Amino acid sequence: MNSVSPDKIGSSKKTYPNKYSRESINFDYEEYGLYPDENFQPSVFFFKFLAPKSDFNDNKRPKLKLYVPDTIVLNDVETNYWMFTDLDGHVTKVDLNSDAAVLEKFRSNTNDNLELLGIAKSPIFSQKRFIENRSELLAYDELERNLLSKNSSQFAIQRFVKCKGPKAFICRTVWRRDKHSYSYILTNKLNYKDSTHNMMKYVVSSKLMNTYNVFYSTSGKHLEETLLYMNNIVKFIEIHSDIVFEELVGDFVK
Repeated sequence: MNSVSPDKIGSSKKTYPNKYSRESINFDYEEYGLYPDENFQPSVFFFKFLAPKSDFNDNKRPKLKLYVPDTIVLNDVETNYWMFTDLDGHVTKVDLNSDAAVLEKFRSNTNDNLELLGIAKSPIFSQKRFIENRSELLAYDELERNLLSKNSSQFAIQRFVKCKGPKAFICRTVWRRDKHSYSYILTNKLNYKDSTHNMMKYVVSSKLMNTYNVFYSTSGKHLEETLLYMNNIVKFIEIHSDIVFEELVGDFVK
């Protein structure tokens, strides 16, 4: 399984002023006008928590065992960085200092300018709250355009992963500390081989209603496999921070 996109995160040990001091942080709960910690948010803002800073990538610190597609995060509070899974299966983060370095990471071996290489994910906000990702499939020209745009907002470019089988799907797993975990399998209604030129047949967007089928599961192979990774994420972040999770949601593709 690949790719993680956390959507909800539970409580934290941090002491926040006023109403945040004893209450949990729920990214889907609109009562909280602002996040208690601007750096602790879902989506592209969450990638930084999956690996220590480049200076600390050594054998003395535990690393996260997780398969992540090549992921470039730009305009974060840190320098631009590239995240990937190394040969030992651990998430690694290294600094990127040029657009040319980004293009090199995503260069195709086929020299086909129409080949899908990546997907750009940029956050959409409403009244300073994260609402959803804006996603755009990228061939080489679009990839180059995204980099040269010099967008000052934070966004990520993740290597495009074509799902096994005839249709695109995601496994959305809900990890819960004190309750039963479960998952949803969201499968695109379109087949890869459909004659339509609609590029959305290559991905699944939960925001586009009536474009996918949903299957709910409380057991089975998909849930078992993804829960292993979710447990790894929770343990890793709790070791490296003062955050305690009650619930975490992540999307996986295979």
